[in-house]
Amino acid sequence: MKNKGFTLIELVTVIVLLGILAAVAVPRFVNVQKEARDAQREQLRAQIASAINLQVAQNIAKGEDTPVPEVNDLAPLSKILNEVPSGLSYTGGVFTWYDGQNTYTMTYSVNNTDQTWSLSTW
Repeated sequence: MKNKGFTLIELVTVIVLLGILAAVAVPRFVNVQKEARDAQREQLRAQIASAINLQVAQNIAKGEDTPVPEVNDLAPLSKILNEVPSGLSYTGGVFTWYDGQNTYTMTYSVNNTDQTWSLSTW
């Protein structure tokens, strides 16, 4: 009776190929995770900017003399965001967000002279 099975050369070849695939796939996977975190952070910044713009529009519609919210007018965040993402906080003009690995800060500032506002980058 003849034994059927894999030869040592076949097993070594498969292990080498798996090693090569792992060496190529792992760095790409790590890069995809970093890109996803970056995109999530930028999406959160856009969401906050949109909420501030909506607040300005509502203040203009109400006929307020100073439609741009002051630094302390954004707290609590539930005042401008329907759903506050976990890890996001706001104190005295500074947004702080913890994504589970890193902490990021972004500053909200108001120019009362020309009634504009700005957000720094994370």
